[in-house]
Amino acid sequence: MLGLFPDIRLLEETVQLRRGDMIVAFTDGVTEARDGDEQFGDQRTEKLLAASAGLSATETAGILLDEVLRFAGTSARDDIAILVLRVPPPPPA
Repeated sequence: MLGLFPDIRLLEETVQLRRGDMIVAFTDGVTEARDGDEQFGDQRTEKLLAASAGLSATETAGILLDEVLRFAGTSARDDIAILVLRVPPPPPA
């Protein structure tokens, strides 16, 4: 959306990630996916991501995409992009 508005206010945030932490970014095609009048929504997304703790970035992205498509009847009406970055967990002891 950069360049869409002439005056925007950007804020810088610093976050410390620990081993095993993930950052998940996605387009609104995830939360706004529809089954009739019902949207996939933030709560369903948060619950699914919480249940994905400990999985790889690839597994997490795949589960999120599969669930969104299953919810929407396997045909997305909007673009869906999912990016998952995961800090590697500590090596086994």
